[in-house]
Amino acid sequence: MMLRSAVCLLLLAVPCGAFMEDLLRQMGQNGGGGFGGFEMGGEMAPAEAEWPEHVDDEISSDFNWMKASTWHWNGWNNVVFHADGRFEAPSAECAQENMCKWTANDGKIYILWGEAGLHVLRAQVNDATAGNVLRGTREMDGDDCEARFVSRDASAVEMDPYEVLGVDQEASERDVKRAYRKLSVKYHPDKNQGNDAAIETFNKIREAYEILGNPDKKILYDTGGLEAVKGADKEGAGGAMDPFSAFFGGGGGGRRGRNANKGPDASVEMAVSLAQLYSGATAGATIQRRVVCRGCRKSRKGKCAECGACPPETKMVQRQMGPGTFDNVVIL
Repeated sequence: MMLRSAVCLLLLAVPCGAFMEDLLRQMGQNGGGGFGGFEMGGEMAPAEAEWPEHVDDEISSDFNWMKASTWHWNGWNNVVFHADGRFEAPSAECAQENMCKWTANDGKIYILWGEAGLHVLRAQVNDATAGNVLRGTREMDGDDCEARFVSRDASAVEMDPYEVLGVDQEASERDVKRAYRKLSVKYHPDKNQGNDAAIETFNKIREAYEILGNPDKKILYDTGGLEAVKGADKEGAGGAMDPFSAFFGGGGGGRRGRNANKGPDASVEMAVSLAQLYSGATAGATIQRRVVCRGCRKSRKGKCAECGACPPETKMVQRQMGPGTFDNVVIL
């Protein structure tokens, strides 16, 4: 009798477990329910808001003043336009990663606000200043919206040397030097005594020229941004900079070559004759490598349209595998 009861319990446990697993899987597929949106036996694919085709996802340099700024939205609460394109608001939509973001170009500011959809606004003046107001509408229903300037954290915005000197990425060394001389004369401390803002601008001009006026640093900035330049400065302290050592982990010798972050090994097959091997000869070789331009990391428009897709990035993240259960998984 006891044996038969045990068998019955065992048989009942199987369909119950299968039923719960199927239920939880369906909840994960339907957006999360009360268990965080996980999928049994796999990982949750995070949702991401997609820009409409008519909206350029690249923030124009004309709107750099919007980066890292805080605004009071519709008399309701403060929102933040982060420098990296994230839009932060104390709402349920923006609590989800990649569901709220912003961009600005062609005189308009675009906000993708989760399920609330696209908002299109224009600034009263193109400056992060007290009294400035953004006004526009929500495309979904045409409702009016506005935001009033609160503050801006300039320290959170990475300096763009091209913007500081007022030149583009295709500018020649001569153009860069000419722009530097013109601006350094205008903002020199001797001509702006007591003007702290002008002195700060002069320091930025000098820092920008130190990057764009140095061919090696310009290569590093164009491919890796300020972080690559600062990293190379640390690695190259006490010696001449070799930008290729930052890419391949060599080329500079000494302490820099040993400490640099090394990339993958490269090999080239070459056909040579026995006579060349015996007597010695010089031969050239070409190695192709993938370089991601600074401005093409998040955009495939304009000059970046010819760029190929980047390979999948592998990283370790934490995922919820079940109620109260988390695990580290590798994703692409």
